[in-house]
Amino acid sequence: SINIWGHVKYPGTYLVYDGIDLLTCLSMAGGPLKGAKVSKISIVSKSGETQVTNLNNITNQKNSVVLKPHDTIKIDEKLGHILLTKTSIIAVFLQLTNVILTATKD
Repeated sequence: SINIWGHVKYPGTYLVYDGIDLLTCLSMAGGPLKGAKVSKISIVSKSGETQVTNLNNITNQKNSVVLKPHDTIKIDEKLGHILLTKTSIIAVFLQLTNVILTATKD
C-alpha cells in the first residue's frame, strides 16, 4: 500500500503493485490539483527517510521515481494559491484601497 497526502484530487491509501512509479501512483489519486507544489514532492519511506522530487524534471515515465511498499507521498499547496483561494486577502486589499481613496478624495 502507498499513502498519498496533500493537494491531490483523491488523497488516501492505495493498494498498488510492487515497483509502481510516482506518476502512475499520482494518476491513481486523480493527479495534483491546481496550485499544487509539484516542484517539491516529499516521499517518506517506512524507515523515515525522506526524498524530495521535482515533478517538473520528470520528462517521461521511465525517469519517474519507483516507490517502495508503505511509502507516503506528500504534495503541498503553493502559498500563493492558499492566499488567493482560502483567504479574503484580495477583498481586504480592495476595501483598504477604497477607504484610502475615499479619505484622500476630500
